[in-house]
Amino acid sequence: MIKPLLSIHDKKPVYISKPPAFEPGFNRSDSMSMLESDGDWHVIIEYLQQFQEQPNTLASYLKEIERFALWLIHEKQKPISAVNRADWLSYLDFIQSPPPNWCSGKERKYLPDGVTLNPRWRPFEIRTVHAPLATKSIDIQDEPELVTGLSKTSQDLAKRIIESMYTFLVVAGHLNANPAMSPRTRNKSSVTKKSVTERTLSDQLVDFTIDTLYNAQKQAVTEREVFRFLRARYIIQLFMATGLRLTEAAKHSYADITIRDDRWFLNIVGKGDKPRSIELFEEVISVMKEFRLAVGANSPTPLYNDPMKLIPSKNINKAISGRRIDQILRESFDLACRAKLTAAEAISNISLKGQLLREASYLEKASAHWLRHAHATYFIKYSGQNLKATMQRLGHSDVGTTMIYLHED
Repeated sequence: MIKPLLSIHDKKPVYISKPPAFEPGFNRSDSMSMLESDGDWHVIIEYLQQFQEQPNTLASYLKEIERFALWLIHEKQKPISAVNRADWLSYLDFIQSPPPNWCSGKERKYLPDGVTLNPRWRPFEIRTVHAPLATKSIDIQDEPELVTGLSKTSQDLAKRIIESMYTFLVVAGHLNANPAMSPRTRNKSSVTKKSVTERTLSDQLVDFTIDTLYNAQKQAVTEREVFRFLRARYIIQLFMATGLRLTEAAKHSYADITIRDDRWFLNIVGKGDKPRSIELFEEVISVMKEFRLAVGANSPTPLYNDPMKLIPSKNINKAISGRRIDQILRESFDLACRAKLTAAEAISNISLKGQLLREASYLEKASAHWLRHAHATYFIKYSGQNLKATMQRLGHSDVGTTMIYLHED
């Protein structure tokens, strides 16, 4: 039976099931290793320990490495030092469509007692995939397709994580070579530019989404619904006005805002623990004041060491997770998408119908990162194409990433 192998206890990666004792493989290095561990399984822990101060990164990396390790144990019966290129390509095929016994619904690793391993847990989650909203009538309720394999985005992430682990083990002297090494292309930057250009929203579509949420809020009949639509509007305006990453918005509070004269600054510790300070525009300051009063804060202006979370739950001193923020954004954009579809179905003008359907197709795919791209494109114009200011505001480590928005402008 496939049982959970790895978990996080006290912010540290640990084995919760004992891996089998395989003999070292052909790729094991005979030279001096810089790692404390000697066995193939324990060096995985040493690799994961690098991310202990980044809980979201650690959880993501642990999930993918656990899948790979379980595949080696149950499908190949070999350790990481025995993996060759053919094995790696076989794994990439496997994650596209794992067999049913590798899949389950949303199951936690432990039963409610927090001690017993959950026998229903499996490495891959069964997902439901609906036909795109923009390709069907608003009145048609389709039957979702059940999918077991990883999405293309998740496959790419799995590739990068396993390749990174092998690179670490080669550099540290534990292995001789990296079987998961990906080919590099010289024209990668042009692909990135096209991707960023397409994965963004216009100001008009952002405003339309906010208006749709406002109308839904006015029609809401319960306090819970009013709060839900109010917070959704606030989240979209916050992301659009600051360019925050999803994880950054989830972990900060109003205590991270400093006020000098009439200027507000949001102090962020972002990707790679890199600090930056974002000066807030008057428009978002106004939104923040409105939101704080609407949800019961004592003051429209943040107080010293204010405990209110930047994106709170109903209890304003408690944050919601990045995953929940992503879900709220998805629900919001779906609501706006359906409004566009309703408008498209009500008109006979083919050209205008096509425009509305195109706008709906963008809203259907939009996310927090699309709002970050939209903010970056706006700020590069606002700053007079000031690359340094834009780079600092977004927390980019490479000016080449920021230059993408200069090209877009």
